[in-house]
Amino acid sequence: MMTTTEEVALSDTSRSFRRASNNEYAFRVPTPPRIIIPPPAVNSQESSNAIHVSSVSTIDGRGPNLDFLAGVNGGELTTQNAGLEWTYEKRRDAQLVTPYIFLGPHSAAKNRDFLSKSNITMLLAVKQAGMPVNAAARIANEMGIVFYTVDIRTPQDLIASFRRASDMINHHLADVNARIRNGECSLEHGHVLVFCESGNEKSAAVVVAWIMEMLSLDFLRAMQFVQGQRFCVNFDDHLKTVLQSYGDILAARRLVAQDAASRLSQVPQSSTKRVLANTYDEEMEVDTVADDDISRFEGRTHVPFESID
Repeated sequence: MMTTTEEVALSDTSRSFRRASNNEYAFRVPTPPRIIIPPPAVNSQESSNAIHVSSVSTIDGRGPNLDFLAGVNGGELTTQNAGLEWTYEKRRDAQLVTPYIFLGPHSAAKNRDFLSKSNITMLLAVKQAGMPVNAAARIANEMGIVFYTVDIRTPQDLIASFRRASDMINHHLADVNARIRNGECSLEHGHVLVFCESGNEKSAAVVVAWIMEMLSLDFLRAMQFVQGQRFCVNFDDHLKTVLQSYGDILAARRLVAQDAASRLSQVPQSSTKRVLANTYDEEMEVDTVADDDISRFEGRTHVPFESID
C-alpha cells in the first residue's frame, strides 16, 4: 500500500512550503537488478534443452584446432541429470556436462574408481589461493593424469582466470587427440574433470565460461545448461554478474574479430604517387579556402572588442 507523508521545510517563514512524498526513502546502496536464470528442463527428453554443436573454436583463433570435438556424440549435447531425475546424493559425484568435460566436487577428484571408469585424462582444480589439493595431485600423478590448478586470490581474479582455464582445457584435449591419431592412445577423446571444493561455484563458473566462448552460447543459456547437468550448482548474484560481464567481453571480442576478418577480405586499393600537378592543385585549393574565410568578414561594422587607450 502506498503511503503519503508530508514534509515541512526547515524554514518557519511564511514562504516555506509543504510537499508530499509518494514513495518510501531507501537508504541502502543501489544494487543492479537481479539476474534470473530460466529453470532447466524437468526431464532429459525435452528437445528444447539440447544443444547442437556445429563448431568448437576460440573467438580469436588462438590455441589448437578443436574441430574434432564438433563430431563427438554427433554434435549433440543433451541433459543427463534433469530436475526430476536428480537426487541429493549426486552432489557428491561428478557429472558429465559435455562429452569431454566433467564437473564435480573435490571428493570426485580423489575417487580412483571414478577417475578410472570415466577415463579422466586431466584434472583442473579451481581453488582459493592457499587451499591444499595435495591428495588429488598425488592420485593424478600415480594414475598418469595431467593435473593443473587455477588459483583465485580475490573475487576479481575469477573473470581473469576464465581464458587461462579454457586454454588449459583446449590444449589438453588437442594433445590427447594428437596421441590418438598417432596410435599412442586408445580413447575416443580426452576427458577433463573441472572441480572446486563443492563443485557448485567457481568450477561451475569456469565450465560455463568455456561453453560461452567455445560453443558461442550466451551466459544465461550456458548457466541453464550447466545447471541442467549438475542441478546443485549455485550461481549467486556475484557469479551471475561476473559471467554476464564475461559475456559482454566475449561479444566485444567477436566484433573485433569480425571487423579484422572483413578488413583482411577487402582487396587493398593500389596507391598512386603524387605528381607535381596534383601538388599545385592542392596548394591552390588551400589558398582559395583562405580567401573565402577572409571574405566572410568583409562589410561587417560590428567588432566584438575595442582597444582602450
